[in-house]
This record gives sequence, structure tokens and C-alpha cells, in this order.
Amino acid sequence: VLAMGVLQAQLGMIMFNLGLNWGFTSIGDQVGTLLPSAFLGVPDSDEDPPYSYAVGVTIALGTMFVLGVLATRAEPALNVVGATVEKLTKGSFTKNMLIYSVCFGVGTGM
Repeated sequence: VLAMGVLQAQLGMIMFNLGLNWGFTSIGDQVGTLLPSAFLGVPDSDEDPPYSYAVGVTIALGTMFVLGVLATRAEPALNVVGATVEKLTKGSFTKNMLIYSVCFGVGTGM
């Protein structure tokens, strides 16, 4: 029974790693390649970028900010820390205040 559990755990970790490498890594590579090409010229292309430099940089920074906020908001440990802070401060610093201030800070830092 123990060996079967270890085998299933190992297979689960292998499948998770495959999905991470094939799914998220390729999406990250595509976004990292295509987003700057919206405002910078591509060396092997004669076409002009679809956006001006200022608009393109604004789109890239906005995208990074939104991704940073959403990734931080999805973090389950932040909910636990927020509940603990709210309990320790007797409600003067609420869970949502902590969560959204951390989300804004991470989004800005991205």
C-alpha cells in the first residue's frame, strides 16, 4: 500500500511538471515574445508595429500589473495571513486591506 502511494505521488509530480513545462512555459515564452513586438520593430519583418512606442509600453506595463495583481490575489496563503492580521489587530487592519495592498505592491513591482 505504501509503495503504491509513493508511485502515485511520483506519477502525479511528473505529470504536474510536464504540464508546467509544456503549458505555462510556452505561454510565457509567447507572451514575452509577442507583447514587445506590438510596439518594437521585428528584425525579419517589413511591417510596422501596430502601436506607437508609448502606447505599446503602456499596454505591456498594464498587462504586467494585472498579471501581478491576479497572481497575488490567487495566493491562498495570503488569505491565511490576512485573517491572522485581522484577528491580531482586532479588525483595525482588515484581511481585504492586507490582501489588496499586497496585490497592488506586487503589481506595481512587476
